[in-house]
Amino acid sequence: MKLPHLSCRVELDSGMAVLLYNALNTVYQELLYRDIDQQRWTTPEALSLKPLAKLTQRMQGLAIMELQPRLPGKHKPHRLRIAFDEMTTIRLYYARLLATLEDNSHDQLLLAGALGRFHQQSTSLESQIHLMPTGGHWR
Repeated sequence: MKLPHLSCRVELDSGMAVLLYNALNTVYQELLYRDIDQQRWTTPEALSLKPLAKLTQRMQGLAIMELQPRLPGKHKPHRLRIAFDEMTTIRLYYARLLATLEDNSHDQLLLAGALGRFHQQSTSLESQIHLMPTGGHWR
């Protein structure tokens, strides 16, 4: 979904990209390889597969960069532009993403902090839709 005016910038501190990638990849793999005969995708799940795949791939690149050896010192946070559909996908899978780290409460808190950065005032498109009369008289 191309809605560039609804995208936002997110800053990820050190370690957040790896946590996000691992959580996103787990949820994506769970959806992708689900036994379709046993349980069908819901409409939101089916619509979110492409943005989830795209975001997982982007996070993989950041995670690989983050795991590379760096010179000691202070490092800038990663700045990432998140599209509206990617942001909505993260909000849709928020609980599932957090559940991927249920055994490690420290990392789960860090992941919750990272996921909290993927927030927009409203994920509703209502304010973006302007209906115009197509015919007849407007009274």
